[in-house]
Amino acid sequence: PDEYELMRENQIIYTYLHLAAEPKLTKVLCEKKVKAIAYETIQLENGSLPLLTPMSEVAGRMATQIGAFYLQKNHGGKGILLGGVTGVMPGKVTIIGGGVVGTEFASLFGRFGCPVSIYEVGPRILPSEDDEVVKDLMRSLKKQNISIEAGVKVKSITSGERVQVLTEDGKMQSFEVVLVSVGREPVTADIGLDKVGIKTDRGFINVSDHYETTVPGIFAIGDIIPTPALAHTASAEAMHAVEFMADHHPPIINYDANPNAIYSYPEVASIGKSEQTLKAKNIAYKVAKFPFAPMAKAKIENATEGFVKILYEPKFKEILGVHILGAKATEMIAEFCLGKILETTLDEIGYTIHPHPTLSETIMEAAHSGMGGAIHA
Repeated sequence: PDEYELMRENQIIYTYLHLAAEPKLTKVLCEKKVKAIAYETIQLENGSLPLLTPMSEVAGRMATQIGAFYLQKNHGGKGILLGGVTGVMPGKVTIIGGGVVGTEFASLFGRFGCPVSIYEVGPRILPSEDDEVVKDLMRSLKKQNISIEAGVKVKSITSGERVQVLTEDGKMQSFEVVLVSVGREPVTADIGLDKVGIKTDRGFINVSDHYETTVPGIFAIGDIIPTPALAHTASAEAMHAVEFMADHHPPIINYDANPNAIYSYPEVASIGKSEQTLKAKNIAYKVAKFPFAPMAKAKIENATEGFVKILYEPKFKEILGVHILGAKATEMIAEFCLGKILETTLDEIGYTIHPHPTLSETIMEAAHSGMGGAIHA
């Protein structure tokens, strides 16, 4: 069953909500009628939408990250694979914004054979990820026919037979499709927050460690609060808040153990601090790193790109951060999520027997490299 069917089976209403000025009362749209519903506790989880700019719509030739799935509707009548219709892909695509979503779609279009250009106003794509990981990922993306223009600001976009993109350095290029991916914004406007006394900061709602707002009984989780805007993060926050409402005393979420996952190819996954962050904060650290290339399973699966990089504290070898670039990076990072919760050390990872042949052996070998030498080196 789909998610809506599951909700119906569990008597969950999927509808529009508006908080009312009356205490413990909310208004919902149900069966085309507005109904008032009394509540003891309420959880807000409105999510976010793509951040729109004046450039976000030019004669139907542009899309946000949501609209990219439906490009066949606006692409000159041509069927596009992303929309579920096998057909002709765009001849040339530009993506404005080199964040997570922009990078993921660039890799996707590139692997479908489309020439792609990424324009990123910052000094590089994926600013929150480790420098070394991004450097190697950029090398891989270029092999996928993806060009990256970092430190470049788009000045204007015009549309005729093709979309014309003008950058502030005076360069003009033409593309068939433009994808705007410059961030997301929380959906907190016009839901009645002001009526119950909840204030926002840049659209985000401030909450306690248990996700309760400044108004008792009203909770908020996910993209509308200032925590990582990730689906698995929001899910953990939602479960915590509900358990707290039921007096189950759940442990406070440790965001240092919250993984980042980027579904480019190769994938990127990380947890904890990056090397540049440790340097900026003057935190002593060492690096244990090992590539996938020598590992048997990597050769079998033709997944030899990338590496596992562990940053650890020199004295007790506490793991401070982990950064993985590779075909199964988003699966492999989970070992370190548990490790962070259990305060696992580098040596404990190294002494843990990993199955052979697997890509996860690379984790063990990365730890071995910080313990005196990897076997496959």
